[in-house]
Amino acid sequence: MSKDLQDFRNEAYGETAALRYNVFESRPSGFAIRIAPKIRAFYQKTRTGQTNKHLLDVACGTGQMAEYFLDHDFEVVGIDQSPHMLKYARANNAKYVASGQCQFNEWDSSNFHLDSQFGLAACTFNGLNHLTSFGQVENCLDCVHRALVPGGYFIFDINTRRGLKSVVDTVDLYDTNEEIIMRKRIFDGKRVILYASGCFLHKGAWIRYRETIFKIIIDTKELRQSMLDHGWSSVTYTTDDLMSPVEDPEVEQVAYVVARKAK
Repeated sequence: MSKDLQDFRNEAYGETAALRYNVFESRPSGFAIRIAPKIRAFYQKTRTGQTNKHLLDVACGTGQMAEYFLDHDFEVVGIDQSPHMLKYARANNAKYVASGQCQFNEWDSSNFHLDSQFGLAACTFNGLNHLTSFGQVENCLDCVHRALVPGGYFIFDINTRRGLKSVVDTVDLYDTNEEIIMRKRIFDGKRVILYASGCFLHKGAWIRYRETIFKIIIDTKELRQSMLDHGWSSVTYTTDDLMSPVEDPEVEQVAYVVARKAK
């Protein structure tokens, strides 16, 4: 592999990618900012949500989900494998880090251990698709299960097979006053690979940006059955309101999951 290609691949979740993610995901249109109120609205109606205000934010990125829950008096632990993402998460939530209300840890989401104290765990923006295999997905689910109190909830979203394959062999060009980005997606038989390259505007300067992201396909039937086999008492696919069950999530681009640990 050439050095240039290796550098290109290594940009995934790197310093520049984290900066871009933080710039765009801190806006009202950011995924975590949009879904966080829906997660909280669902959770606060549950029995567990009446008494437990501890959130585990899996693949927390630059901390926008955490910030919303911290602003609503939750205690939060965020985990992510990217030190660059975590740098922004800590800066965005500096007052809460200083007070001890939250902490952000550089941990592998498929291999961590926390005491069972969380009533709620969340993993947004298709974080599970970014793992390297379905075995890693199962490991992550087991780690989250251990971290939840009896009756706790795990709410997450994934790109479905249809959602990922619908963008295969496409090239998109975004040319605005704030970014000029080209994205190409291919399928190698197991994963969808996204190549992105271009530049974006930050504080009056154009920043060169490039990264390669790998996403695995997660079969929704296999996922649900695996979770039930591993001790989750219920696993429900819903729309993004988290209230309306979806009979066949494979017809959707994105599947939202509400899972509950047995009491």
